Amino acid sequence: MKFYTVYTNALCSNSLKLIPNGFSWLVFILGPTGFFLYRSWICGLIMVSLELLAFSLLQPSFMVFLFFHFILGCFAHSLQEWEAKLSGWNMRTLVAAENKSAAILRLLDHHPEWKPKFNL
Repeated sequence: MKFYTVYTNALCSNSLKLIPNGFSWLVFILGPTGFFLYRSWICGLIMVSLELLAFSLLQPSFMVFLFFHFILGCFAHSLQEWEAKLSGWNMRTLVAAENKSAAILRLLDHHPEWKPKFNL
């Protein structure tokens, strides 16, 4: 069972954002590219610049990059939440479900007024 944090935006009233909680395997495997796939542009750009800076100045081993990706995977949820708050998104609720589509269905069971936000 996964947990998803639900965010709404006052400026864009017809959309919701679900951010998965927990360890991000996508960010662990792909590094900063995983943030781009999650559409977290600011975090992705910051992490790419940190990796390029570390590679050019320190020339670290592969294990250092693996450790860096592990730390990114552990804190990917917090970094995505930080970026969402920067963009004006506000946390509304927490949903527990097997996957994202089940989380949306469970969310709509409790908040049927949000159905137009998903274009269902």
